[in-house]
Amino acid sequence: MTEIAEIEVKAPVKIGQVIKDNLMGTGVSLVATRNIKRVDSNLRS
Repeated sequence: MTEIAEIEVKAPVKIGQVIKDNLMGTGVSLVATRNIKRVDSNLRS
């Protein structure tokens, strides 16, 4: 589980996007289950 906790993903992310292939040597992919929009850096305060 530490491998999952250390993963960082940059937006935008789309549902179904593969985040990590072959997770922990299992042959299973970690897949996004929701959309995440990119935040424009000019809008951050």
